[in-house]
Amino acid sequence: MIFIKIPDAWTSINNWRKELGDIARKFMRQHPTIVSIKYYIIVRATSHQRVTVNLGYMELSNDKTDFGNDIDWDIFRQEWSGKPTWWQPIMWYPTGKETR
Repeated sequence: MIFIKIPDAWTSINNWRKELGDIARKFMRQHPTIVSIKYYIIVRATSHQRVTVNLGYMELSNDKTDFGNDIDWDIFRQEWSGKPTWWQPIMWYPTGKETR
């Protein structure tokens, strides 16, 4: 698997998903030992009292590999936030809940 972190500025380019997908598929056709290419992006958004960090991703699996054909090599899941469930925002410390 190959992981590629892309800059968030690339998302402003027209057809950026298609362009990256075409590049990955062409590369994987030539390299059957590569099972998947994962593009990911970390987007930070700030507001008055919060910083939000989101993970964006695009996963492409190789159709024909040395390890089997037509296998789904996806590993990212929608519900995964990238942080352990027991973490709390620092602004909630020490009570464990939001205060305003």
